[in-house]
Amino acid sequence: MKKIIFCLSGFIFFSSVIFPQNNAKKIYHPFMGSLCVTLSGGVNSGFTDYKTSELGYITGGDLEYFFNTYSNHSFGIRVFSGIGSIGGRDSRNYLPDFKTNLSSLGIGITYGYFFDKKFFPYLSVGFSNLWFDPKDTGGNRLPNNRQGNYKLTAANINLEFGWRLVLGSRFSLVVSGAINLHQNDWLDDFIAGGSNDLFVTGSIGFSYSLFAEKDSDEDGVPDSKDECRGTGLNIPVDEKGCPLDSDFDGVPDYKDKCPNTPYGFVVDANGCPRDSDKDGVIDNYDRCPDTPLNVLVNRFGCPLDSDGDGVPDYLDKCPGTPPNTPVNNYGCPEDGGHIQFINQEVVLSVNTNFETGKTIISPNGYRKLDTLIQTLKAYPDTKWRIDGHTDSVGTYLRNLELSFERANSVLSYIISKGIDVNRFEVYGLGEEFPVSENRTEEGRAKNRRVVISRIK
Repeated sequence: MKKIIFCLSGFIFFSSVIFPQNNAKKIYHPFMGSLCVTLSGGVNSGFTDYKTSELGYITGGDLEYFFNTYSNHSFGIRVFSGIGSIGGRDSRNYLPDFKTNLSSLGIGITYGYFFDKKFFPYLSVGFSNLWFDPKDTGGNRLPNNRQGNYKLTAANINLEFGWRLVLGSRFSLVVSGAINLHQNDWLDDFIAGGSNDLFVTGSIGFSYSLFAEKDSDEDGVPDSKDECRGTGLNIPVDEKGCPLDSDFDGVPDYKDKCPNTPYGFVVDANGCPRDSDKDGVIDNYDRCPDTPLNVLVNRFGCPLDSDGDGVPDYLDKCPGTPPNTPVNNYGCPEDGGHIQFINQEVVLSVNTNFETGKTIISPNGYRKLDTLIQTLKAYPDTKWRIDGHTDSVGTYLRNLELSFERANSVLSYIISKGIDVNRFEVYGLGEEFPVSENRTEEGRAKNRRVVISRIK
């Protein structure tokens, strides 16, 4: 008896170590808080003083209540009963074949482990009262039984192990095996050797759960506690059954492409910090959140104002105004001084200004550049930037190379006209900064361009 209790305690302890509780959130299983009614049937096999054991039958019923544990581990109490038989035969002619009818009623405890939503192995230990009545195969009581040499009842220890397979919200299949031990050697009406008679049982049955809560979306949170019913399968949820949002940005983790966004940041539908005006500075740091598209900005997200006159470069018709000079809305001196209306940006479309599929400038492109060169000669103190752009067709590295080669072709032509090369910065930006969608041919044509813009 002490060995059995010790073994059971050890099993529960090591199960807790090997299968630790998931502390991330409470775990719900379909038997928790329910009363399970189980009916089963199977076979018995006795280990008695007879040389050969004959299989007997067993039918039984259980009532089992599982406590609310909210963990991988489950505990319950059970009341169980059974009716069956064991039998045996022996070559010794003074021992008739026997068949002993058995019945029992007991109580026990159950420990189970929650592996997944369908599979629940368990171990149970219980104590029962066993009634037995040894007879021969003709139904006659055996000699010692007739003479009343022993009581037809005994205290029994039941060790059961098995598993439950969930078939639905309330039904489950139960497969089990059990060992029945007791301090009695009279199950076969015969005493021999130094050990008591025992028998083992194998059975299969069906269980119905009363008062069990449903978990309609199978997210591990019962409907009565689920504030987000209908959550998709395999989506991690919190204790309220709602999709986890680890960074509290309002976008659940399974949709969040930026899962570590700092708290309080405004985010887009993907959970990434929002950049409403697409200027490269996120809204939380953007002091000018409505900057027009493709306008160069500083680190605060505001349009560049290179001459510091209060008029951003993209609106400034007189860039390079001397410091502290009063200017009008165009960035030009208010005192009637010379107003420098010059082009601030020239865009060469690859489709119309370059030979097809090449980096060679077409005649139309030369004509457009000649107009710009007149401005460059008229304003020798200005500085410019030449940016090459491509669409997204082709490899990323090839697009970088191609965009730089086209930008460099423009630079080569300009300096061939006597313009100082040191007035220019040249970049190949590849497909990084599209001005239109790359999904259509029209959009791709707009993205293939060389932009020459004034920076000083």
